[in-house]
Amino acid sequence: MKAMRISYIIIFFLFGISSFSIYSQERKKAVLIRPLPLAAGLGIGMVDISLEGQFAYKPNISLSSITGFALSQHESRVSLLMGPQFRPQNDYLNGIFIGLYPGYKVRSSKLSDNAVFYHSFIAQLESGYEWVFENGYTMNISGGVLYTSNTAYGSVKISPYQFSIALGIGYSFSRKNALQK
Repeated sequence: MKAMRISYIIIFFLFGISSFSIYSQERKKAVLIRPLPLAAGLGIGMVDISLEGQFAYKPNISLSSITGFALSQHESRVSLLMGPQFRPQNDYLNGIFIGLYPGYKVRSSKLSDNAVFYHSFIAQLESGYEWVFENGYTMNISGGVLYTSNTAYGSVKISPYQFSIALGIGYSFSRKNALQK
């Protein structure tokens, strides 16, 4: 069971990284960590890491990939969301953004003597603002609504809709194509 969890984590992480490096030779891109889930998770005995990768396909369109991993004594979770971000300011990764991210989550929980394992399709609508500084560091803050297709959690019913608030801190970089002047 533990080997299966590790293989899920590796597959989702590699897929998430490869999803935003398609145009890496000529487009601006960024890698961010979202520290709020980690801080909140440590308070309840859970390690929850959320990474985000972005690349700007055009000045007003970018693709974002959000990969999350959570592990505690009673639960493990892996998720991947990927989708477009519309940027009305036409400034690549800098400025206001609105994103729609469909995704997938695998979760395993143990409540008392019962183990629960399920897969969920998820979708997130998010809007926020991102700053890209001259030295390459980047930061974003966003909020949105998350929908989860599977609300079963043992015998407890959970609402399929959740609100989300995120803070991303990372580094952005760009390589110029040799043909561009």
